[in-house]
Amino acid sequence: MANIKLLQAGEIEASMATSLSSYEVWAATGPYEDSEPGRILSWMSIAPVGMHIITLEGGPINSVEDLKGKRVGMGQPGGVSMLDANALMGMVAGEDFEAFRVRLGDMVDMLSDGNIDAALWNGSFPLPPVIKLSAQRDVKLIPISDEFFADLNAQYPPYFRLSIPGGTYEDVAADTPTYGLANGLVVLADVSEERVYEMTKAIFENLDDLAGVHPAFGRVSKDTVLDGFGAPLHPGALKYYREIGVPGIEEFVARTGG
Repeated sequence: MANIKLLQAGEIEASMATSLSSYEVWAATGPYEDSEPGRILSWMSIAPVGMHIITLEGGPINSVEDLKGKRVGMGQPGGVSMLDANALMGMVAGEDFEAFRVRLGDMVDMLSDGNIDAALWNGSFPLPPVIKLSAQRDVKLIPISDEFFADLNAQYPPYFRLSIPGGTYEDVAADTPTYGLANGLVVLADVSEERVYEMTKAIFENLDDLAGVHPAFGRVSKDTVLDGFGAPLHPGALKYYREIGVPGIEEFVARTGG
């Protein structure tokens, strides 16, 4: 949210953001309902984040519906993951649960000590605090059903289906169906088309070098750059993606109105 505020204030021209935040600020909805719509556009999806519903074997949570009426760690105020937790719990329980709004490390400690029943976190996996927890306790991840995801996705189009692979955490042998967002680049709409085109081209022509700076760039390809986005592309990015033949580009344009 801090990055979005800097963009809105014109202090920066491009930033990382989740695809949900970028959609909401573009549409001026959710936490950005008082904003001017259309000022911030999609640029490039970089890496997925997955929703983790973390609990312990033998505890009271065996399905997403079991979260109703329970003590749930939601993430810290101001954090993007807390917004995703709000969306999930709004669907599951409305206000019928006890929320603990603290950072992931504190939630994991509280879960281990029996002070909460589950922790929600939407992040890149594996999550180091959960790896630490799995070395001490029997961790369980709660799967998301197709039916629940369809209802959630109808309200929040940027979410997309993914699975946390089995073996990501020591105690979780099977894949866990869940959903997530893209962490990606967004850019102000008033940055020139030519400038964004040249920046997009420079990134794509140097992905191997950028992967040495951050491994997430090693997973970027023309097959992934649209993942999770619900807001239209900046015209400069669109021009380059059409040139390199990004799969589904015209369907994306038709869907987002870009």
